[in-house]
Amino acid sequence: MKNYYKYLNVKPSAGSQEIRAAFRKLSLQWHPDRHKKEMRKAAHQKFVVIMEAYEILGNPGRRQEYHQYVKNYLNKKRQASLKKGEARKEKTFQNKMDAWRKKAEHHAKSFSRQSYDHFAPKVNSIINMIGQGVFRMLDSLSGVDIYNRILDGCLEDIKSNPRDVDAYYGLGFLCSEKQQYREAARFYKKALSLAPYDADIYYNLGVIRKKLKEYNKAEKCFRKYISLKPHEAEVYYQLGALKNEQGEEKEVSACVNQLKKMHRKDLVSRLFSGVN
Repeated sequence: MKNYYKYLNVKPSAGSQEIRAAFRKLSLQWHPDRHKKEMRKAAHQKFVVIMEAYEILGNPGRRQEYHQYVKNYLNKKRQASLKKGEARKEKTFQNKMDAWRKKAEHHAKSFSRQSYDHFAPKVNSIINMIGQGVFRMLDSLSGVDIYNRILDGCLEDIKSNPRDVDAYYGLGFLCSEKQQYREAARFYKKALSLAPYDADIYYNLGVIRKKLKEYNKAEKCFRKYISLKPHEAEVYYQLGALKNEQGEEKEVSACVNQLKKMHRKDLVSRLFSGVN
């Protein structure tokens, strides 16, 4: 069984942002166009496995299925005594893995034909913009309204798979960009119901709750994020800004102290300048 975390040089506990950052770094590093002719075949093979790893780990729903598979079906002694129903589940997941692998190979082949100068801006701009569903969005960059193309892609994905976390995450992002915050919250909540341990969704939902002035709900989201990823400075900035709006000076001071411990004086300054 392939260790996709090893392919991206991240730990199994890595959050979505860390996985996206690793994918961006490695896909740019191993794009065949960056290598000499005699090394391009090896670079392409590396490029393919990076795409394959992100195809699974970059999608919270698929990542959960992968974890479940590793947990339940990779013990060889257990495999020897698998019940018929369990064996069927294993076969179903293996079929999914094969489909995801073929999709990744298709994307890798397509992107390998592009020059590095053409490929790099796409990866950077799109991962910065939304982070998930990267392959669907790369395919959609053809000079048309990207928001409408992403929207159509998300709706199409949900129609074919109502449990597609990426699609609900994408809809939440689109609604937030259009300042349709209640709709954004609804889609992020749906994404959380399918991926309840994805810290980044809690963070995004917290930001939306804050914009809606639903302070208690926003705080719960930020606290949950901290419980999952306690060393991310940005969330302490958001929590501090939330408490500042509520006039809770003691809580603001606690967030400021935490930011100072993290050596993030830039976020402390930003907090008191009132920038969101």
